[in-house]
Amino acid sequence: MTDKQGSEKQSSTIIRVACVVAWMVAVWLVCRGEAARLSDRPVDQPLWVAAVTNLDLDTSLFVPLLIAAPFVWFKSLRNPSGTLDVSEPKTSLASALVLSVLVGGVAFAMATKVYETRLDAPRKGPAFGELPPAYHDEYSYLFQAHTFLAGRTAFEPVGPPGLLDQMHVLNDGKYASRYFPATGVWMAPFVSRGTPYLGHHVANAIIATLLCFAACRIAGSAAGAITGLLIAFAPGMAVFSNLLLAHHPGLVGLSLFLVAFLEARRRYAMAWGLIAGIGLTFAMLARPMTAAGFALPFGLWLLLALVRRADDRRKYMKLATGLGVPIVCGFVALAAYNRSITGDFFTTPYSVYTNIYTPNHVYGFNNVERGNAKDAAKRIAKYDGWAVNLTPTVAVQNAQARLVASFQWTLGLIPNAMLATFALIAWPRLRFESRLIVASIVSLHVAHIPYWFDGIMHYHYVFETGVLWCLLGGVVVADLLRGMQLRVLSKPAIWIGLCVVAATVSAWTNPPNLFVAEANLFAGSRVQTELRGIAFSRLKYFRFRSRIDALERPALVLVEHDPADIHIEYVSNIPPVSSAARSDVDAAVLVGHKAALFDAPNREDLFRDRAVWVYSARDDTLSQVGR
Repeated sequence: MTDKQGSEKQSSTIIRVACVVAWMVAVWLVCRGEAARLSDRPVDQPLWVAAVTNLDLDTSLFVPLLIAAPFVWFKSLRNPSGTLDVSEPKTSLASALVLSVLVGGVAFAMATKVYETRLDAPRKGPAFGELPPAYHDEYSYLFQAHTFLAGRTAFEPVGPPGLLDQMHVLNDGKYASRYFPATGVWMAPFVSRGTPYLGHHVANAIIATLLCFAACRIAGSAAGAITGLLIAFAPGMAVFSNLLLAHHPGLVGLSLFLVAFLEARRRYAMAWGLIAGIGLTFAMLARPMTAAGFALPFGLWLLLALVRRADDRRKYMKLATGLGVPIVCGFVALAAYNRSITGDFFTTPYSVYTNIYTPNHVYGFNNVERGNAKDAAKRIAKYDGWAVNLTPTVAVQNAQARLVASFQWTLGLIPNAMLATFALIAWPRLRFESRLIVASIVSLHVAHIPYWFDGIMHYHYVFETGVLWCLLGGVVVADLLRGMQLRVLSKPAIWIGLCVVAATVSAWTNPPNLFVAEANLFAGSRVQTELRGIAFSRLKYFRFRSRIDALERPALVLVEHDPADIHIEYVSNIPPVSSAARSDVDAAVLVGHKAALFDAPNREDLFRDRAVWVYSARDDTLSQVGR
């Protein structure tokens, strides 16, 4: 036996072991999930009824697929030459571009589908996307976009201290969003047109397009099609494309970085390095921790190449230079932005806000102990007190929750668990790009371990790993099918497709029960369940805004907050806001905090030309008061 034959045999053995162990992990997870589901059935419910009703979104549909797997894969795994084909793809640039654009259209359609979803029973109420935002952060990003549209980075606070204070907006010396500027820059053109969500829908399409193209360039058109469609149908991508957060704008930058970096590695052209640097810089100015975690493996590879490969150092320097120039420019721009708000080049609005209002929300272990030791006179007690003190035990729990959520909101728990297991075991046989993708996923999770909150939907801190899982899945499946010489319509290929369909069905649909009339086959699709949860807050904001928008203008609405509710904050205004007589705000309805105005000295001189109303959040009542 030659060395080449020995290497091929070893590679084939590794792939077979990876497939078998991945199947065993999936069986273990499904057995755990199904056992828990059946044990939780009502005591008077027969076992056979429980087996076919209220199925688990993560595991139930995979029972028949995992039973069939040994019979479907037996012949293919016996092939002694079966391995991963990591050869260069032969997909033309034109076909890759066409496929990528088509996939982008599907991703845009899925984002629109979520926007247009009506969750009330008669389906006659407002669509999900027509409701106001649900999260404090979204209002801060809207504030930032309007600030940029006014040609400014901040405004001067007006009125008595605390009156117009808004969550996640600096209200001390400057009136500005706490967040990094790229998200506001991305949103501004769409906000100016009155269509803020359109910007995130466009971002969803761009991300799918770029990563589909990347997969085509890595492993061919089959990998591109699989990757692109996985991203387009990923429930997490569609849901987050209808939240006005930094994730989608930042991921546009990271997707551009990934495509351009891989192209630069093939060609070692400075132009591609520059494009990669521009993408990474934009992402850094949207979500800096995420950008660093995502790009760290790429940077380490480049650094090691510069150190170890002296003969080729010149071409690696081209890539490093192209990458570095935009990043340096980005740091300069961020320093100028910081100074315009905080007065210091190196102090970000984010850190100032944390120190003043929410010191317990700081990054790192023992955050609450460190935060409570700070003298924060303007601490938002109810919100700051929400933080959990981060210990190693809490960090492990958070990491587990994030990992499971990143599986559930992309390919599904079982397909992703199989993919992760396969990739780790087959690591020596993965192509270079696949190993970079796995390293980036791990890096993103590790970067967020020292934070106390597991995230919106247990997911938003590691949101960017979702598209990386989709990209890894597309590349690995394409390499595996080619390596085992399997046709597109072969039994193993169909089996893989059915696994993805099963995950998609549970994420997007809620079919009627075919067996028991009074129960649903699914408790509710993953997307529908999450949208209903988000809509709870959105509907509260909708009712509030509908009432105050009907008031005679100009008016000032003072909110008396419900102390039991720390996640709904009604005080938000579109800048510029002012207490002075100005044409751009005279007709507006301003919203402020009741305590701040009624405790202020000389309050009768403030906003004297406005009708004053008080809204009780606890009782949902609105009443006019004299001044």
